Formats: sequence, C-alpha cells, structure tokens
Amino acid sequence: MLSGRDVRDIMAACRSWRRPDLPITGDDALAAGLAGRAIGHALSRVAAIWVESDFELDRSALLKHLVE
Repeated sequence: MLSGRDVRDIMAACRSWRRPDLPITGDDALAAGLAGRAIGHALSRVAAIWVESDFELDRSALLKHLVE
C-alpha cells in the first residue's frame, strides 16, 4: 500500500509533467507537399505515432511518417 508521502510524491510528479512539443510543424507538412486539411490529418496521425512511441521518436523519424 502507498504511504501518504508516496501519494504526495506521485501527485507532485503529475503536476510538474509537461507534454513535450511535437518536433514537427505545419511548415514541415507544407514542405512535404501537403495542403489544406491534409496538413491537420497528417500532423494528428504523426502525433499519435509519437505518443505511441512514448515520445521517443525524433524529428527525422517523425518526418518519415508525415506523408504515408
């Protein structure tokens, strides 16, 4: 069972966590030849891949997933 201190430490870690910024942007999508709604769809898809990787994939790996 968790102690009160354990719970406080976990809560502090949760409060201090900040979502990292996606390493690619709409400018990257434009440079890849995407336009209009395709940019948003591609960025959403790549963001999901990035989250699934536990934010491990770097910019170059994500760019490979941009146009699929």
